[in-house]
Amino acid sequence: MRFLSVPAILLVCLASATPVEAATNVAVVDIVRCMEAHKETKNVEDAFRKAQQQANENAQLNKKRLQDLERQLKTMNAEDPNRVMKQRQYELQAATAEFNLKWDMQQAIAAYTRGLESIYRAVCGQIQAHARQNNIDVVLVRSDPKQRISSVDPKDFALKTRLRVVIHAESRVDITDAIVKILEGK
Repeated sequence: MRFLSVPAILLVCLASATPVEAATNVAVVDIVRCMEAHKETKNVEDAFRKAQQQANENAQLNKKRLQDLERQLKTMNAEDPNRVMKQRQYELQAATAEFNLKWDMQQAIAAYTRGLESIYRAVCGQIQAHARQNNIDVVLVRSDPKQRISSVDPKDFALKTRLRVVIHAESRVDITDAIVKILEGK
């Protein structure tokens, strides 16, 4: 078997390479800033806060009911035949109250997530339309370079650094301001 020299390998590679048609037009965008500028973001966040507040208010009402039952239990004699039934009622209401709070919070989070996903899709649609209109081939997500990586452990740090895909981009390729203006209707 005969080995090719390095210059011969380079010639073979260059001969088989396809010519580059044109330079790729790349832009970056801060998707978080764009989502914050979307008109529905405030409504989604307000609805989430309202759902959380309602869940907490319901939990407080349930807590008061449980305290009333607990007071009743304390006044009953251990031999009272109704005490077992009252204790069962207390335990059942306590378990139900805990379940309802968790359920209400899960529903609030699910609705919030659906709202954010809808906003994300809408913002991505605006970014795609802007990119097509301006002959931009690739748009990369860029986080705020001044934002600190606040990590609590090494795994968290690794995840947060992996999410920062663009390390550096000149301001001339950042289309965030243009997208924000579109989303704000300016």
